[in-house]
Amino acid sequence: GHTLSVAYQNKFRRSYSGVLNSNNLAAYWQQLAGSPHKDTVAALQQHARDLQLNDWGIAKLIDQFAGQLHRDNSSRQLTSWFLLVKAGYDARVAYDKRVHLLMTSEQELFGVTFFRLNNKRYYAVGLNEQALKPGKVFTYDGQHEEGKRPLDFSNPTRFAVGGSEKERRLSFSVSGQTYQVRIAYPERYVSYFSSFPQLSLPNYFQAGLPAVTADSLLQQLRPVVAGQSELEAVNRLLRFVQTAFAYKTDEDQFGSENYLFPIETLHYPYSDCEDRAALFAWLTESLLGLDVVILDYPGHVATAVAFSSEVAGDALHYNNRRYVVADPTFINANAGMTMPQLAKTQPKVIPF
Repeated sequence: GHTLSVAYQNKFRRSYSGVLNSNNLAAYWQQLAGSPHKDTVAALQQHARDLQLNDWGIAKLIDQFAGQLHRDNSSRQLTSWFLLVKAGYDARVAYDKRVHLLMTSEQELFGVTFFRLNNKRYYAVGLNEQALKPGKVFTYDGQHEEGKRPLDFSNPTRFAVGGSEKERRLSFSVSGQTYQVRIAYPERYVSYFSSFPQLSLPNYFQAGLPAVTADSLLQQLRPVVAGQSELEAVNRLLRFVQTAFAYKTDEDQFGSENYLFPIETLHYPYSDCEDRAALFAWLTESLLGLDVVILDYPGHVATAVAFSSEVAGDALHYNNRRYVVADPTFINANAGMTMPQLAKTQPKVIPF
């Protein structure tokens, strides 16, 4: 949502020409390396610091800049590759009929084609193009000494977002009383997260919410749980997540599996089990200070809460602690209740 200015030398704006082969790609790198570029890299890095971008944000920033310099795919991808390496990232290019950008990642990525080179996964992250389908590509040996850092997708909500806010109103009822919740959030977060590759479940549970949205939501829900026992407070948070959001599977809403960050769950009209579980877990830890783990069933995700005193109901032991099942998708179910169809299924316990 921010308008940025980045200076560059005209000699740096050179378009790629010729067929795609190793000699031509190497020659293009040498052209970029031989042009004045250090001030441009420094300016991009300064913008990244000013906007508090994480690694994915930096990669998107560099790609957007390269897209302003070049309209053709080859020049854009190759310029992004060069700038990412100069910014310290472990990036490389591969080619078939097109040029593709490959990058390493601290986290495992799903639904993204990767190639294993030197015992590392290089993902075709697709910063601006459709996903690369598995197949044959050509790349090069070795690694540039300046580019060794993998992408790190942690702290996803840490950046200074621009643009307008969007508002959503939610309601839910507990013990005969109806509560209204008004949520305002920067809409740009949603478009930003829509570009994220799929990560493993714990990443969505660790993300939390942007500070401005988090403070407002917690302030409105704090009176709902104030003065209640731990069990009643957890049940009230369950009721909020269970009933304030309409359910729809990812396949029905998006056409494919799509884990949502909590800010996305607040935005989209529908959510499913893992989306609600991530939001509920964050609310429980933020408002009540209780530890939560993920329960990964075949085809279903729920949570379990470690209460400070004995609570009746379905539970399991993990790391010498007793965790009581809390299912944010099992409508009107309290803590200690498991979906009947999963009662005899042992879930995988995942901390985060």
